Amino acid sequence: MMALPEITSAVTIAVPRRERVPASVARSGDGWLDLLLQATPATPPSLLGRSALFVEFVNDEGLCRLQARKGLGAEREPAGGYGVDDVMRIDHDGAVQLLQARAFIRAEMEAAVLLRHPVTGQEQWTSTVDLSGGGALLAGTAGAREGDSFDFDIELSEHESPVSGRLRVVRLTGARQVGVQFTELAGSDQGRLVRHVVDVQAAAREARRGASHG
Repeated sequence: MMALPEITSAVTIAVPRRERVPASVARSGDGWLDLLLQATPATPPSLLGRSALFVEFVNDEGLCRLQARKGLGAEREPAGGYGVDDVMRIDHDGAVQLLQARAFIRAEMEAAVLLRHPVTGQEQWTSTVDLSGGGALLAGTAGAREGDSFDFDIELSEHESPVSGRLRVVRLTGARQVGVQFTELAGSDQGRLVRHVVDVQAAAREARRGASHG
């Protein structure tokens, strides 16, 4: 049986065909999760209560989801609808579905990356060509060689703190791109990183679907 999300884990509440809301696990119990919202849902509370929902998260297997519905928790539902830092009770049946194995959670995307040499402290900026929870392809680095290590900050968006850790250069390409593997990355940061990659994948799918129906 695949593991459920742990306390403080980054998750996404997916409202089918409507929106994706970032959250984290505040509390959990038998068949329920209390999720701390990190954005304001655009879906009206009355519709949230009637909708089938999914809770997406990452465990050791990869990207997983739970089929769920909005439940009734110990806290009174906020008047006027949910907002940032409100807690939403989610009921689920415990059946975890694997959507995407960890090795395949990757998206083509450009994100700013600050690299710092761990000994000299010298800094340089580059950007991602593609990104996953375990590594990235970078547009290039000055003087990097296979086996070199750097501390890094990846800017996912202007609204949240960077994802930070340490990486190692694992390959150099003929186009001067640099393949790197994340060797030190906090679990919470990896969760945020993977969630961002999955959101980029979802947006790309929606764009392709809209183009095909246009």
